[in-house]
Amino acid sequence: MKVPFSWLQSLVVKKLNASQVAEKLTSFGLEVEAIEKPKEFGQFFVVGKVVKCEKHPHADRLHVCEVKTGKKETRTIVCGAPNIKVGQTVAVALPGATVAGGNTISEAEIRQIKSYGMICAEDELGIGTSHDGILVLDDVLEAGSLLDEANIVETIVDMEVTLNRPDWLSVFGVAREVAVAERTKLRDIELDIKESAPALTSTRSISVVKAAAKQYHLKSAIHIQQSETPQWMKLRLGALGLGSNGFIVDVTNYVLYELGQPLHAFDADKVKGKKIFVRFAKPKETITLLNDKTYTLTSEDIVIADSRGPIALAGIMGGKETAVTKETRNVIIESAIFPHLNIRHTSRRLGLRTDASNRFEKGITPDIPKRALLRAMNLLQKHANASVMRGMLSFALPQKKEKPLVVSLKRMNQLLGSHISMASAKEILLRLSFGVKSKGADQLIVTAPVFRVDISIEADVAEELARVFGYNKLGLTMPKVNMKPSVVDDMLKLQSEIRNMSVRLGFTELLQPSFYGKEKIAWAMLPESEHRTVANPMDSEQQFLRTDLLPGMISVVERNRKAFSRVTFFEIGQVFWKQMKPGGFEWRIAWTASFQDGGELIEMQENIAELFVLTLGVAKRDIYISSGTHIRDIKIGTTPVGILIVRPLRKGMTVACVECSLHELLANKKIREYIPRSKFPSVFRDISVIVPVSMDSFTLRRQLHQASTNVIACELFDVHPQSDATVSCAFHLEFASYDHTLDSREVDSEMTSIARALQQKGGIVRT
Repeated sequence: MKVPFSWLQSLVVKKLNASQVAEKLTSFGLEVEAIEKPKEFGQFFVVGKVVKCEKHPHADRLHVCEVKTGKKETRTIVCGAPNIKVGQTVAVALPGATVAGGNTISEAEIRQIKSYGMICAEDELGIGTSHDGILVLDDVLEAGSLLDEANIVETIVDMEVTLNRPDWLSVFGVAREVAVAERTKLRDIELDIKESAPALTSTRSISVVKAAAKQYHLKSAIHIQQSETPQWMKLRLGALGLGSNGFIVDVTNYVLYELGQPLHAFDADKVKGKKIFVRFAKPKETITLLNDKTYTLTSEDIVIADSRGPIALAGIMGGKETAVTKETRNVIIESAIFPHLNIRHTSRRLGLRTDASNRFEKGITPDIPKRALLRAMNLLQKHANASVMRGMLSFALPQKKEKPLVVSLKRMNQLLGSHISMASAKEILLRLSFGVKSKGADQLIVTAPVFRVDISIEADVAEELARVFGYNKLGLTMPKVNMKPSVVDDMLKLQSEIRNMSVRLGFTELLQPSFYGKEKIAWAMLPESEHRTVANPMDSEQQFLRTDLLPGMISVVERNRKAFSRVTFFEIGQVFWKQMKPGGFEWRIAWTASFQDGGELIEMQENIAELFVLTLGVAKRDIYISSGTHIRDIKIGTTPVGILIVRPLRKGMTVACVECSLHELLANKKIREYIPRSKFPSVFRDISVIVPVSMDSFTLRRQLHQASTNVIACELFDVHPQSDATVSCAFHLEFASYDHTLDSREVDSEMTSIARALQQKGGIVRT
């Protein structure tokens, strides 16, 4: 939110200092991010008075002017502006001045007449975009004074407005905060008008669908004598980046920033019929807006319509058919509060973000709409001699009356660690426009002002006391809290253990949105009917709540595979099924890795198995992976805990994905027990077996243990592809007995049994 400093000053009685105001506002919670100070024009830019103006003898569109640029100095300047007149106070660039755009002014002969300077337009001074005519200054300025003394360039205070304070989205709202901070009075906005034209109710009526507006008000002005927008208004709007668009539009823009209420002006002569409707759009109804684009609407969009059809898209932009122009003499001005969710959805769907939609989305306080209409009429009457029609067409839903809060000063002081007295608390709340009554020695009955929609509980009132009293005065008191030992959540503990172990094994963690689109559903071959649909998705890739982690992970693998030969990721996240109760979810863990041969696939499986052993306390021999080409079940004992999916990628790469239910893993977690080693020495042997790619290392490991009574450890240490269909797996075996020392004959006998068992599974043994 950017605010011209002179505008703030005009609403506050006390003389302000920009730096001090910025510091105090920041301490109040309205963080000032920057103070943009104007760049000086310098000695070559002065104030001039046009004392003579004649047509150029050799050019139809030029004028030869005599301009007073000092007490005793007058110079000839050739000017091409259509609005140049005798008596005007203007900005003059003397020879030697460099104007915006980089051109340096010098004495020049223009069509046989010498020109000694330039009378400047807004864009040439760098204070706006207008080049329609010269900039006309206030007549009180003295000829020859430096242009810097005219204060035509504003100091801008740039603030970050928090979402809970829509009342700060206006200059008046910020000024109200400044008045509290500076302990001074706030000047009210001038609203006085004289209603001299016939009653508006005699010519117009309104029809409002209740769900389409909380408030809707119309007021009309006729016989508007449109003239040049006052210079002070142009400068303030220009400081906010707004060019002049004709006086009527400038007035609506000015009130928008002054009071925070979006207004829209209709050319009354272009509105057909006596009745104006506020309703929801009909399906496929269209409207052409002020940006010259035509939009197709839905039944969720709110429109303002006349007897022909839509003439404005409520809360966002007006229609072209009833647009105000510089020829407009009669206007109807709208001020309303529209449902913020409808405005947000329409704005997002159509890609139309405007200053009006931004304010409607954040919320308009109920005290503003009528005040804004009166302010607009005041400006039209004061500066364009408009005749204001009597009365106002109004619709307003009954406003819910907020109950006063009963708060305890003792509890608030305990919360803040402060010692604010009852008198100070009352004084602070009264300065903030709260209603305050005492209740006993400790309690206050507090009524929040209508513009403070964020006050609902005692802690909100405590925050108000703290920010005005001063956070730096609260001291360093530690809060007294009765604390109990925290309960360790087994699910969170398991997630932490698996996360740490996955990182140790070389996997990189992903954090992804809980949404995906139809393309990922098709990839995973998941039924669309089992998904929950998102009511208002950001885009087509966020239409459904996910029921699976893998589809999103695969797209990340495909993107990263272009830069890396091997990609390994894991993700811990929630999935949502349609049959679950609202708010229900299931925790899942998934790992994925790209590879080129079966050996790398077996290595990945071994890594996951090692992770299960270290985090769940299960033995590798109890881990089962079923056979299959693309989809394989993973079990611990007889309990299914997840699946393994193998899918081809482009250019000879394959991706392996493991997804498990964390709830099932937690159910199978065992307490790890220490098993003492045998007191007798171990014997070590290696064995290699060539098996089909479809066979997993866990099946081989179980065969090894089943064929031998003395194998106490079995480690897969080498995996090497033999062909496209086979892979060689080498195991390091440890034999030991708990009652005697094994001799070579016993180990040889067990090795023979192991070889025979592996051959029965289709393996070719090499010892």
